[in-house]
Amino acid sequence: MIAIDLAPLTFQPRTGVARALEELLRGFDAYRDRPPTALIMGDAPSARAARRLMPALVRQHGASVFLSPWSAFPRLEIPVVSVVHELPFVVHGPIEGRVRAWRHKTWLARNARDCAAIVTPSEATRADLLRVHPETEDRVHVVPNAFEPAPWEAARTQPADPPYAIMVGVGWDKRMAAKKGLDVLLAAWIRAAPAGWTLKLVGEPALNVPPGIQVHAQPDDETLRGLVARASLLVYPSRYEGFGYPPLEAMAAGVPVLTTNAGSIPEVVGEAAHVVDAGSVSALADALHTLGTDDARRTSRVEAGVVRARAFAPPEAARRMVEILTSVGVPA
Repeated sequence: MIAIDLAPLTFQPRTGVARALEELLRGFDAYRDRPPTALIMGDAPSARAARRLMPALVRQHGASVFLSPWSAFPRLEIPVVSVVHELPFVVHGPIEGRVRAWRHKTWLARNARDCAAIVTPSEATRADLLRVHPETEDRVHVVPNAFEPAPWEAARTQPADPPYAIMVGVGWDKRMAAKKGLDVLLAAWIRAAPAGWTLKLVGEPALNVPPGIQVHAQPDDETLRGLVARASLLVYPSRYEGFGYPPLEAMAAGVPVLTTNAGSIPEVVGEAAHVVDAGSVSALADALHTLGTDDARRTSRVEAGVVRARAFAPPEAARRMVEILTSVGVPA
């Protein structure tokens, strides 16, 4: 039996880890050939407290392998397969802060020492991991995060008039804002905002936002899909990502995407997005001007984006994950 840690779903703020877990569970529900699965949710006020409760729950279910959807996992007597989503400290040092970078390093060392297998959502993250722990090469597997495009496809509509660009996920403090590239976008927008366009930010910006830029702090899911679907362009200027859902969401909604070559982003968007150098204000400004003044160029990205958004089917992610879990701890 497979035990899956659901702790990321229970804590706030919601992160990309929780989103990836939700999509994987969608795939498990649709994947008929999976072994029996127990969903383990420690009823605790913190992730650390939940980890203390999980060993007893795992024994109670008689699980033979444990899937941790993040790098933090409890001490268990059965094989553990963990998911390492991103390792920004490898390329950028403490871009997220020294404490967070230290936690990344500490948990990664334990993953490298104790896990029967490690899963990354991209080749870029796998390469980052192997730069730090080359001894894990035979145990690190790439399984791209799952994505179900149907809710976003259903939200498709005509772009708003007047047009706007949108950025989803601006970072909750100044360090995360830097990682997400919000400073780059704001500088590029001041330099080259398309005439007649506005910019919408989804999240709570930790940086000063110039007048005229609209902020949508905490939209619900339906509102968010509507905001994205009516945009003429999604801008995703991140300096580093382990995967990144907003470009796929926009593509599924029929919205062209402008993004960067950071981390895993090129693997996620393929040839369907307009990609510029991460951290370059001038490159982003030039692309904003080009795409904002050329309707045909934006439209040419839409069809490819819709196809790309369908390339991460949840059942396929579940199938690949089950193969890894079976190889280390579940009888075939």
